[in-house]
Amino acid sequence: MTSKAKRALRLVLGLFTLLLGGICEAPAQAEERPLAIGGVVVLPEGPLIDGWVIVRGGLIQAITTDRSKIVDATVVATKGFIYPGFVDLHNHPIYSAFPRWSPPQQFQNRYKWRNFNGYLERVAGPARILQADESAFCDLVRFGELRALSGGTTSIHGISAQKYLDPKMPACIKGGVRHLDWISGFNGEQVGREKIGSVLDIGPLDSRSAGDLIAKMNSGEIERLIIHLAEGRSSDRDSKDEFAKLTQLGLLHGKTTIIHGTALGALEFNDMAKAGASLVWSPRSNFVLYNETTDIKTAKAKGVTIALAPDWGITGSANMLAELSYARSVTSEFTDKELFEMATAIPARMAALDRMIGAIKIGAAADLLVLKAKDPDAYRNLVLAEPQDVQLVLVGGAVRYGSLQNVSTVANGSSAPANISLVDACGEQKAIEYSPRTSLGDKLQNLLRRIRARLGDFHVAPAPLIECP
Repeated sequence: MTSKAKRALRLVLGLFTLLLGGICEAPAQAEERPLAIGGVVVLPEGPLIDGWVIVRGGLIQAITTDRSKIVDATVVATKGFIYPGFVDLHNHPIYSAFPRWSPPQQFQNRYKWRNFNGYLERVAGPARILQADESAFCDLVRFGELRALSGGTTSIHGISAQKYLDPKMPACIKGGVRHLDWISGFNGEQVGREKIGSVLDIGPLDSRSAGDLIAKMNSGEIERLIIHLAEGRSSDRDSKDEFAKLTQLGLLHGKTTIIHGTALGALEFNDMAKAGASLVWSPRSNFVLYNETTDIKTAKAKGVTIALAPDWGITGSANMLAELSYARSVTSEFTDKELFEMATAIPARMAALDRMIGAIKIGAAADLLVLKAKDPDAYRNLVLAEPQDVQLVLVGGAVRYGSLQNVSTVANGSSAPANISLVDACGEQKAIEYSPRTSLGDKLQNLLRRIRARLGDFHVAPAPLIECP
């Protein structure tokens, strides 16, 4: 049966159902059309020129160069590079609305700046109060999601505000990006069923709490333990001693990912590699706070698996796209392709979700980023990209952000009409799709007005949604 005939049959069946009056339910919503996105498709094995990614039901159904295979689909011929969406394993998105902080000094370790009066008054104090209010918390989450999406991030980790909320995480955590610590979309629709454990500070851990974490890792209840550790200068003994405590507690595990590790050296990286533990590197924030960053040259030489992430917008980069550019500017240790993998496939493996995210492949979630083609090399094009180059961002095949033309085409080809807010991205107009299907369910101007008012109560001006180079 042809597609045209199928549509006619569905129409007839729908009319028949309506005629039955109270006997039957109303007809189901029409099946969503497939989406075909054309461009240079950056696959795990390399770029596919003149390729098409065909999306249906939120998943990648096919990857092809044969245009004839695209039937009855919404077509977006981008002429750009199509990448997997970024997987950001180290961010604190509820702080994204706070303005960038340029501390008047640099610090020995993370405990020094976290207790610094300027930080407490300007960031930590207001954030704690706002996070305790569900409505304010949701606004902070939405702003953080939009900042992430505008830089190509589709999965993020770092919403650690449960201690401020009673009795549970609000429903607004669903739908904007994949929150890997709360709801990825791959472990059911219930919030809090993810298999990532998060430890912000090793200090409070003892043998009992560590034993519980180890048991959960061994049983598979926790697939990845993400822990902030050794965040300080390489000369800081207190930071380095945290690694010794991690080892003594038995938490140097194949499922352990260390955030920062700026104080670590060859011996510690050697032990990490032997254990199969991995590392997340956040260079911009490290340099701002400590005037140095992780010795990634040694970590790489020892065989440690390394991912890249921005930390947060307060002292790090606004999002993954900006952190990629920054990382390339401060080291030649990684090729452009390696940096691409450090933002996609590698963190997806760390999160034990590489079956679904981090790469463009059949059966994976259609979490996609399209960038304007400015350089013929796909990987160089990525690390040189700027906010205005983002053409389209999809999460599970649903449009979130991009050029007005692309967002309108994708949104109007779905079963729900487009609801669009416009934003200036460094001189180019971009669109945000804020449909009720997502947590982005309000016009941008309304969100920004509330954010300004909330931060204004603390005499703080909000950060720009899109930070230009």
